[in-house]
Amino acid sequence: AGHIGHLMSAVLRRHIPFHLETQVQSLVLEDGRVRGVIARQGRNEIRIMARRGVVLATGSNIRNEALTRRFSEIHATESLLPPSVDGDSVVMAGEIGAAISVKPMFQQDLLYVIPGEEHYGVPLYRGVTNNESGFPHSILVNLDGNRFADESIGQQVGATLRNFDIRRHRYVNVPCFLVFDQTYLDKYGLGSIQPGQDVPDWLIRNRTVKGLAQEMGIDGEGLSKTIRRFNRFAAAGKDQDFGRGEFPFANSVSGDLTHEPNPNLGALNKPPYYGLPLEPAATGSTGLMTNESGQVLHLRGQPIPGLYACGSTSAHFYGIGYQAGCELGGAMTFGYLAARHAAAE
Repeated sequence: AGHIGHLMSAVLRRHIPFHLETQVQSLVLEDGRVRGVIARQGRNEIRIMARRGVVLATGSNIRNEALTRRFSEIHATESLLPPSVDGDSVVMAGEIGAAISVKPMFQQDLLYVIPGEEHYGVPLYRGVTNNESGFPHSILVNLDGNRFADESIGQQVGATLRNFDIRRHRYVNVPCFLVFDQTYLDKYGLGSIQPGQDVPDWLIRNRTVKGLAQEMGIDGEGLSKTIRRFNRFAAAGKDQDFGRGEFPFANSVSGDLTHEPNPNLGALNKPPYYGLPLEPAATGSTGLMTNESGQVLHLRGQPIPGLYACGSTSAHFYGIGYQAGCELGGAMTFGYLAARHAAAE
């Protein structure tokens, strides 16, 4: 929000007009150069011409179900983002020959929905991040009741959601479940549920681990075995399976620094036990190939004159190795480089 505030202030000082409630539909290509855009404003189609160039910065394709199913490794179509993040820039640029890159997404959000909640006329999905799954007294498990990653590091969770079992012909860790006990809820709450609040009816719970597993449709013996093993790790302060709590960043961001001996490990031993079914969110794994100046590249490798892209609209280069801040930093940097190049044209 701070970045956007400064950018908005700079635009207003220069009296640059905004076209609100206006959807860009295609690019204007003349003599091999992008000269502007065609947009719809209410019932009217308008042309907006550009002297220097067009910069595409409309986010990824997450809300375009067709693109998501075509390009994403996991066929997830729900998202925390608004419907406007629909990949229109990728489609428009693709129509004039732009090269599109597909890479593994750096992180995969996990979603749940509270029955009856809607936004934009569709179910309102809420996200579980490594903040929730990294706190003590909680684990992430699959349908077999097994843990599958260091729950305090979102990138590791996201990577393992892609694991596919060719014998059973399904993703091993989709869906998955956040399992926690009463101690977790008393200390940390969950989403909109604050510590000490009444537990809503939609949250699955049971006095026993096997009873909880049965209600969620997962392997009861597997979950019981997993929790017993995890509790031994918590008591010793060392996760021998995935090293949870050994990453200093996770200790402070997704752990409890007041909890000892490990800020990310705590036993699940106080009933009732709770379970939250989770589905992976759609990911924006596609983007437009660009050069060092933010120019969009043609399928044949040369820049498309007058066309630029930055932010999630351009292809990200870090893939699964993403580190926090890369997305915003890249957007600001390549937005600046694109503007410099366009101004010099």
